[in-house]
Amino acid sequence: MCSVDTPRDTLDPTLHVVRRTYSHRCEKYQIALASVIHCENALDINPTQRWTLDSPMCLEAFKASAESAYQRALDSLSSTVIQRILELHKMGLPGTCKYYQ
Repeated sequence: MCSVDTPRDTLDPTLHVVRRTYSHRCEKYQIALASVIHCENALDINPTQRWTLDSPMCLEAFKASAESAYQRALDSLSSTVIQRILELHKMGLPGTCKYYQ
C-alpha cells in the first residue's frame, strides 16, 4: 500500500525527497492505526461502530475538546494575572499597574 518501487539511480533529488516523505507519512499512519486498534481492543470497542465526522457524538467530542482547550487557556491567563498581582504586592504596589513618585 505504501511502497514505491523505483530504482534509486533513476530518481532525481526532488523525487527522492518526495518518496522519503511519502514513506515516512505511511509509517506514521501505520503506527497511528496500530495505536487506534490497540485502544479499541483495550476498551472492547467494535471497529464497525466507529464515529463518522458528522455524527452527533463526534461533533460533541470536538466541542468538548474545544471547550477544554479554552478552559486551559483561561486557567493559564488567570494564573499569569495572579502572579503579576503578587509581584506588585511584593513591591508594595497592590492594585496598581503604575509607580508614582
